[in-house]
Amino acid sequence: FESAKKHRTALVTGRTTLAKEKTSVSKRIKEIIVEPVSKAYDDLILITTPHEEKQQEEVKRYEAVLEEKRLAKQREEQERVQRINQKIDNISNVIFDEINSLTYEASLTYEVKPTYEGAEVGPEHFEEYGSRFTSEMEALKFKLEQRKSLLAAEEKNRLEAIELQKQREEQERVENIKTRINEYIEFWNLEIVHLKIEDVSK
Repeated sequence: FESAKKHRTALVTGRTTLAKEKTSVSKRIKEIIVEPVSKAYDDLILITTPHEEKQQEEVKRYEAVLEEKRLAKQREEQERVQRINQKIDNISNVIFDEINSLTYEASLTYEVKPTYEGAEVGPEHFEEYGSRFTSEMEALKFKLEQRKSLLAAEEKNRLEAIELQKQREEQERVENIKTRINEYIEFWNLEIVHLKIEDVSK
């Protein structure tokens, strides 16, 4: 038992001694190796940081240039699309107004012929918006047919009204003649009735 106690004491002493040495050695290693190495790294970081910041500024400047180019390209594309659609709208509005102002005589020969600045145009002049142009022209052609039908109906009504007026005037003329004839006959009938016999023999 005593021997075991002695061995235990020796082991405990050995362990605590090792623990103390570990702490001492660790502290010494930290002072000699870790701290100088850490400082060396800190110094390197301080050296590289300005260069990193400079590079970051250059990257940001380049990214800003790229963004400005992207926005400029986007604006150009929007303006291009706007020009095409405005061109289609202008052409459509001109034809629309022409159709609305058509007379019957003009409607007989009028056709939807889209022009721009004096030249006839088609879907191929409007890039990817050619289908929209075609749709607009088809809608205007339909409107033209409706306008022609309306004008034809109005013209028919006008001609019928003229014919009816002529018939009324002719009927009035005939009635006037009949009335005058009847008045003439009635007048002479009365005259004949009032004639004396001797007037008749004369």
